[in-house]
Amino acid sequence: MAGGRWFLDDVLHSIELQSDTEEAYDVASAGFMGFYKSILDNEQPDLILSGHGYSWWREMFEVDQTSIIGQIDTPLLIIQAGKDESVSVKAAVSQVEELYKTKSNITFIVYPELNHSLKNAEGGSEVERVTNDISAWLKSNSY
Repeated sequence: MAGGRWFLDDVLHSIELQSDTEEAYDVASAGFMGFYKSILDNEQPDLILSGHGYSWWREMFEVDQTSIIGQIDTPLLIIQAGKDESVSVKAAVSQVEELYKTKSNITFIVYPELNHSLKNAEGGSEVERVTNDISAWLKSNSY
């Protein structure tokens, strides 16, 4: 899934959706922001969190997806699930709208009814449909 410009925004989105109350979100997001700041301020070569080491976390926090995508001139397909709880749909849409201002090589497809795992509201997999759409896009954008 596309997600937004910054990984941090997507993580905070996920925390918000998992929080039962605003207070729970405030506590969890403050804790994560502390982790974020510690990664940026201190090298921690022995860190492993959620199966990822310090270098992975640092890179994820620093990467600017909009800048990277903006450097691509070949046809580019971006897909986004509309019911995604892992990345911010709003941030993904905003990012693509920003890219559209200077880029004409981007195709953006939103699957409004699907979650991050490409499952519908009933829990059925829509991977085949999405894969077929990707295949069709590749065929129409081949050189």
